Amino acid sequence: MARSGVLDVKAPLILAKNFKPSFPLRLMHKDLGLALDLANQLGVPLPTVAAVREVFNAVRGAATEDVDFAAIARFWERR
Repeated sequence: MARSGVLDVKAPLILAKNFKPSFPLRLMHKDLGLALDLANQLGVPLPTVAAVREVFNAVRGAATEDVDFAAIARFWERR
């Protein structure tokens, strides 16, 4: 079995569609970019992180307000 403390907190908010930022998507997007920049400097490929950042980028672009990173659930609802 696996358990995620983050999911314990975020799942009820996602189900309630409450995306008030406790950790804004824009900051998570920035952090993913920093991780990719460092990995690039070190010659370490991070294709999954790059894909995740693209999903975050799509949600961020569609958001009309500052939302929590859990708002990526909106991306998967449309799929």
